[in-house]
Amino acid sequence: MIIEIIFDLRHNTARGIIAAKFHNTLAAALLKLAVCARKKTGIETVAVSGGCLCNRYLANRLINLLHKNKFHVLFNIDVPANDSGVSLGQAAIAACKIKL
Repeated sequence: MIIEIIFDLRHNTARGIIAAKFHNTLAAALLKLAVCARKKTGIETVAVSGGCLCNRYLANRLINLLHKNKFHVLFNIDVPANDSGVSLGQAAIAACKIKL
């Protein structure tokens, strides 16, 4: 992927096209990981989260690919996919521990 980006930059490919290629390649690689994991475990549910999934293009592309490949996709809507979501989870765990 890096070699292709360098090639495109040297050939004055539009930045938007380079970015789309990058994100599409990343989504395809993540799909491939999910397919491999499903083969090994039989699990068909994928949780899509994390800071890089705040990128709407990448998130939508990956979710669409997962759906096309018959995965059940979990995607957080009410809580951000980045560190603030992690912080909320940590606060929830702390609140439970304090109540004990």
